[in-house]
Amino acid sequence: MSILRPNGPITTRVAPDYDGFGLGNIPAWLCEIAEVPWDGMLPPLAATVRPVWKASEIRTVIVFLADAMGERMLLEGLKAGRAPCLASLVAGERSGWTTRLTSVFPSSTVPALTTLATGAPPGQHGLLGWVTHFEELGGPTEVVRCGPRDRPGSWSDGGAVVPSLDDLMGLSTIHQRFSRSGVATCAVAPAWYVGTPFTTMLYRGAHYHPYDHVDAIPDLVLAALRSQSRRDRLLVYVYHPPLDHAAHTRGPYSEEFGQSLAELDTILGRVLSVVPEGGKTLLAIIADHGHISTDATRLMDFASHPELLGLLVHAPTGERRVAYLHIKPGQVEAVSAYVTERLGGDLEVHPAADLVRSGLFGPVNHHPGLAARIGQLVLLPRGNQQLVCTGAGIGPTLCHLGDHGALMPEEMWVPLITCRI
Repeated sequence: MSILRPNGPITTRVAPDYDGFGLGNIPAWLCEIAEVPWDGMLPPLAATVRPVWKASEIRTVIVFLADAMGERMLLEGLKAGRAPCLASLVAGERSGWTTRLTSVFPSSTVPALTTLATGAPPGQHGLLGWVTHFEELGGPTEVVRCGPRDRPGSWSDGGAVVPSLDDLMGLSTIHQRFSRSGVATCAVAPAWYVGTPFTTMLYRGAHYHPYDHVDAIPDLVLAALRSQSRRDRLLVYVYHPPLDHAAHTRGPYSEEFGQSLAELDTILGRVLSVVPEGGKTLLAIIADHGHISTDATRLMDFASHPELLGLLVHAPTGERRVAYLHIKPGQVEAVSAYVTERLGGDLEVHPAADLVRSGLFGPVNHHPGLAARIGQLVLLPRGNQQLVCTGAGIGPTLCHLGDHGALMPEEMWVPLITCRI
């Protein structure tokens, strides 16, 4: 069964759902299947968007996360005949079930992967963008390496004793929960992420199976399956990042993205072929976010607005599609007025506290550091603008042809494709 929706023109924004119809509800659903306690997590997927299988029927769950496989991007690829394996699953073969879910806010890798790892919304886990302001560490931090935005390395270089991402988040991962309940977990992910702070935090509690090339994924999945006896329950978590790179550099509807989707489809077909049949394995294919098309004409560089930067404690943090402003004392009204008068055609300015109250970052039980991490004002693009600040980071400011992080449907809607093997 499939309820993916090949929508027409994009006309509205999509708010994240945390009550059963969003990405954040997958972890508790997986816990239910494995009969693992999910207390403190967002609730499981609603009954109307998940297959009706008894926990006793499933012994192994394979979660295959295709970074940036947004719903609209997938549908375009299926229409072009790029992904016959995915097309067959979407059509309902192998007891397949397909639905659409919302991503989280921001609709980006760091918040979404952390939500999938913990079952907590971004407002609770507190990892709120590629660059997040951590007062505990001293300021703007590139989360993936847990290091200062403006220089290479991590805050802990040289033996400095600083809080880890685990400390800054303060939650158990799904792998730790499964392990405490006697369920083994494995993570199949790139070798180049081994030992990095973000990856170490995400897969805490899992056995890490690194690969140098995505072609190795099926063999590593098979090795993980063979490592467990038939009586044991097992969670295998696969992370596949190439689609995101293709969408950023070439565009979400480019030939290069289509080729990357076709390569993913081949890998999925091989995964299906190596898993022993018998109906005891659930394969769940998910994505963390989609992409919206953009280009150089839609690049908004804060470095071109020194008057605005002079009112801020530091350059904006967050993502290219959502900016958090940490403002000098007494200057909030001046910043709001500047953005409204000078940039209002491209950007919306919102009091951060209003967005928190609206539930955009998740329901109550927020992280105690949330307010400090998102600042006083939040900027959202009205269209497909990307927000940068030349000179704020350590690398060049490149123009992306695809981006994500805000609330447009292309960014927010993601598929959940499941089947039993």
